Amino acid sequence: KKVLKNYPDCRSEILLVHVACLVELDLPNDLFFLSHKLVQASPNSYLTWYSVGCYYFLIGKQDVARQFFTKSTTLHPDFGIGWLAFAHSFAQEGEHDQALALYRTAFRLLGGSHIPTLCVGIEHARASNFPLANHFIQKAGDLCTFDPLISNELGVVAYKYGDIEKAYGYFQAAVKQQEAIDSHTGSNRWEPTFFNMGLCCRLLGRYEDAVAAFSEALLLCPSKASTHSALALTHHIYGDFEAAMESYQQALSLDPEDLVAKEYHEDALQMFVENAMTPDLALQGEDTQM
Repeated sequence: KKVLKNYPDCRSEILLVHVACLVELDLPNDLFFLSHKLVQASPNSYLTWYSVGCYYFLIGKQDVARQFFTKSTTLHPDFGIGWLAFAHSFAQEGEHDQALALYRTAFRLLGGSHIPTLCVGIEHARASNFPLANHFIQKAGDLCTFDPLISNELGVVAYKYGDIEKAYGYFQAAVKQQEAIDSHTGSNRWEPTFFNMGLCCRLLGRYEDAVAAFSEALLLCPSKASTHSALALTHHIYGDFEAAMESYQQALSLDPEDLVAKEYHEDALQMFVENAMTPDLALQGEDTQM
């Protein structure tokens, strides 16, 4: 904001970064205010309508966002970032073909950037075309070796292929890369990475690591019922029925229709009662597990 005010000659370059920050930080009110000022000051600028499109993208009105991305890219047909945002708006609604076509346009205009290639890979993964997804994500990795999102998406593909150990390695690498960039992983965009790490650990029988990963995910998104139920199921399998009950109840309080919590909550309660009534047998069972 200070640079925009004090260095008007750098306006276009800094404005793009400023808009991206507002989207990343989920600040729709600030982005609305900025866009309103741009419309008043520069109604014929492609950056103005890009900013307006990003505002509607951020609040989830993708149809409206596309109208303004169309206006922006019409005013400046070589505006690669505008085409990239245009593609994102289709990807948000699962419109794979349209998104892929626009990502290819962005790739042509953005030169050596790895982002359009990565987005093509992610879109193929969403469409369950995992061989192509792996190809494009690996290609993005060749262009950029330090983007944690590449490692995360390679982990998703490996998980879908059933290579759980490899998937866990990729998710772990994504967290380390993110920590190297900004010394913390406090953004909720990394919640799925920790959640996926938890799933991998549970499948590999590393229950304590799974509990730790799911707990990290809940620190970032505490109101996500599916994570509470995943944590509960891990406690359940591990034999900590009291902790399992607490997490199942938390999941059901957030989403009464959560399938995992509905199916296993009563079983965890029954096992907890049985163990409470027969402490010696419960202790023997725990020793056997250890």
